[in-house]
Amino acid sequence: MSKIFVRLAISILAALVISEAFGQSAASEAAPKLQSFEFIGCSGDSDGKLSKPEVWRVTADKQVSFLTHHVDSCGLEGRRPTLSFNNGTLNLGYELYSPSGMAVMCDCEYWAKFTFGAEASGVKAVTVGGQQSELRGDWPGR
Repeated sequence: MSKIFVRLAISILAALVISEAFGQSAASEAAPKLQSFEFIGCSGDSDGKLSKPEVWRVTADKQVSFLTHHVDSCGLEGRRPTLSFNNGTLNLGYELYSPSGMAVMCDCEYWAKFTFGAEASGVKAVTVGGQQSELRGDWPGR
């Protein structure tokens, strides 16, 4: 009878260890919560050298911000930020729209800032609008 109790105790202990491991894994995969979004705008016409989006990580005051830099058509504004998180990769995006309804036939370099709590410090990679980006590290001078 004591063998049955030992086996039962081992089974219960194993189940607890496995459920704890899966619980921590699921919790660590939760998307960081977006605290604020700022569409900074266009810094000028693109010189054609930016082949993929760039992202800088800015850490200050227990917050982690990602400053994004990418190219799109000129004359647009940004709104409605989006994000998803999978396997340590944070995908950031937002809607670009024309407030005047007109399109301009040039490319512009756009900037936006996404700010999260300290939980975003574990982000391993960032994409912008689904495009692989270059995570540049900390913002220079910060």
